[in-house]
Amino acid sequence: FPVAGAAILVYEYFIQKLFRRNGLTLPKAFGLLGLTILVFGLTIWAFYGFSIGPASDVDQMLMGTGSLRNSSPASGKALPAPEFFGAISSVLRLNNQPYYAYLLGKTYPHGTPLFFPVALAVKTPIALLLAASLAIFLIFSKTYGGALRWNVIRPSAESGREALKTFEGPLLPLFIACALLLSVLPAKLTIGVRHILPIYPFVAMIGALGIHWLWSAHIGTIVPKTLGMIVPRAYGKVAVTLLMLWMIISSISYDPDRLAYFNEFAHLAGPRPVLGNSDLDMGQDLYKLSDTLQSRQVQYFSLLFNGSTDLSKAGLPRFETLRPSAPPNSPWVAISKKPLYQFDGYQWLQSEQPAAKIGNTMLLYHFTDSDLTRIGSKFGYSDVTTMENNATHQKDPRRVF
Repeated sequence: FPVAGAAILVYEYFIQKLFRRNGLTLPKAFGLLGLTILVFGLTIWAFYGFSIGPASDVDQMLMGTGSLRNSSPASGKALPAPEFFGAISSVLRLNNQPYYAYLLGKTYPHGTPLFFPVALAVKTPIALLLAASLAIFLIFSKTYGGALRWNVIRPSAESGREALKTFEGPLLPLFIACALLLSVLPAKLTIGVRHILPIYPFVAMIGALGIHWLWSAHIGTIVPKTLGMIVPRAYGKVAVTLLMLWMIISSISYDPDRLAYFNEFAHLAGPRPVLGNSDLDMGQDLYKLSDTLQSRQVQYFSLLFNGSTDLSKAGLPRFETLRPSAPPNSPWVAISKKPLYQFDGYQWLQSEQPAAKIGNTMLLYHFTDSDLTRIGSKFGYSDVTTMENNATHQKDPRRVF
C-alpha cells in the first residue's frame, strides 16, 4: 500500500502535470493521501477485530510454535491492530538477519537484487508477459503512441509530448508496477515471489491493454511498415485466442501443485531449479512419497525432508535421516529438492539418476550394492558391510527440518 499510494500521488501530481494543465494540486494530493491512509487503517483495524494493545512478538508464530493471537505480548504503548504492527516488526528483523536465498543454482546469505525480477520472469505465464510487453511497447512507441486508449484503440502517428496525452491512463498501472518492483530490489529476505504478489493486478491491467489492442486494432495498418505486407484484422483475434489457450494450458499443467508452477522459461535452465524455498518446495509431496514407497514395498529408507509435518503421521516406513557428506545406510534414498540443491553435503546425489520423481519437489533414488560400494568409497568406506556397521538405525521416525 505505501509504495502504490506514493506512486499514485507522484503520478497524479508530477507526471500528469507535465502533460495537462489541470494536474492534481498539492493540497488536494495531501488530502487524498490522508483519506487513503484513513480508509486503509480502518480496513486493517477491522480485519483484526478492532483490537488494541502492545505490538505482539510473532517470532513464535514464524517458528511454528504458536499462533498470532497466542504470541507473547511486547511491552510498550497500546496500538490499534497490534498484531499487524508485530508482524511488520518481525519481518523487519528477519530482513536484517542472514536468510539464504536460492537463485539459479547459487545461494545468497543476504539476498540479491536479481531475485524478484527473475522470479517474476519464471513464475508468470509467458502469455501474460507477452501481452504486457506489447502494451509497454505501444505506450512508449513514438510511432504508435496513440494506439492504446481506454475506450478507443486506433494507431496514431503522434509522438512525444502530444502522444502522451492520448494514453496517460495506461501509464498509471505501469508506473505502480515499476514502483513496487523497485521497492523490493534492496530486500535481503528474498525467499519467495509471494512477497511481491501485489504487483500482479497491475501487470494484469497492462497485459489487458495489449490483449485489447490485439483484439480491436487494425494491425494491418501498422505491420506493413515493417513487413511490407497486409495483415488481416482477424489475425489479432487469432493471436489473442492462442495466448489465452497458452495461458490456460500452462496454468493447469501444474494442477493441483500450483505452488511449484514455473513457466516454460524455467525449463531452459535444465534439471536444476531456478528458484527454491516457498517458490518450489514446502513439503507438499510428502504423502505422494508415502504412496510411492508403499507401492514399491520399501521397508526402510534414508530421508531428508523439507517441511515441518509430523512424519510419524505420514504413513512412512522406518527411515533414517540422510546425513550430509555421508553415504546412505539404505538402498532407498528420498530427498526434497530444497536441501538437495541448497544445502552443503548432498551434491553427490545430483549426479545420480533418480528412480522416481515424487511430484515436483522430491526425488527417490534406488542403489544396488555395487552403487553403495562406489558411493561409500567417496567417503572413505571400503564396502557395504562397513557402512552397515556404522549405521545408526532409528526405530521410530522423527521430524526432519
